Amino acid sequence: MIDFHTHILPGLDDGAKTLDESIQLLKMEEEQGVDTIVLTPHYYHEREDLKSFLQRRQQAYERLMTTVRKQGIPIRFYLGAEVRFTRWLASEEAVDLCFTSEGLILVELPFQMCPPHVEQTLSEMQLQGMIPILAHVDRYPYLRHKPDLLYQWISKGAFAQINADALLKDKDTASFVLAGMKHNLIHLMGSDTHSVDKRPPKLLQAMQVLEQKSKRQSKEYWERRAQDILQGEELEPGECTPIKKFLGWR
Repeated sequence: MIDFHTHILPGLDDGAKTLDESIQLLKMEEEQGVDTIVLTPHYYHEREDLKSFLQRRQQAYERLMTTVRKQGIPIRFYLGAEVRFTRWLASEEAVDLCFTSEGLILVELPFQMCPPHVEQTLSEMQLQGMIPILAHVDRYPYLRHKPDLLYQWISKGAFAQINADALLKDKDTASFVLAGMKHNLIHLMGSDTHSVDKRPPKLLQAMQVLEQKSKRQSKEYWERRAQDILQGEELEPGECTPIKKFLGWR
């Protein structure tokens, strides 16, 4: 399995505080069958210049990799970031935060209010050679009120990621996620793990729930598609359709 969204790098953001906690999280991921992890620490361009962030990220990554190699942890890593949405994302400089040569980049939108210029910025990012992945789309209330927004963004070429625990929460959230998957509006899953106790990784549990509730899309299907996207074999989300809420999400 691939975990597309993590906060495992030690001491870099609000995720793992120590190297020991980072290693504990990696072992939890390994126990669940995760063999590939995208490291996505928070980056806020309005708070820190890019060069400073990249230096801090590299230092944390090297600390982690030294211990990973010593302990023989069999996980492959990609180094990226969870980048808070601003118009700066449309700049050439933002390409340095992509975690594959094809340009995959994880973008976090504000939680309470949809910002202006999202569609324009996503399009301009693609002109710069980036492929935006919208982080944890299950967590934005405005997408429940206006689900056509998600359809507009995906139909323009962005991918969408959900947090694994979205399938383990309340019925409405799980229903929204399953409908999004059915309509090809959701493509990737990540744990968004931050800590061993409060926000541990739950990818395996989510995949098991997905297999129970979705007859069309197995765990193997989602693992294969995630691999294709990560390896650059699938660079566009493909045809999608809107979802509606009528006696549940459909």
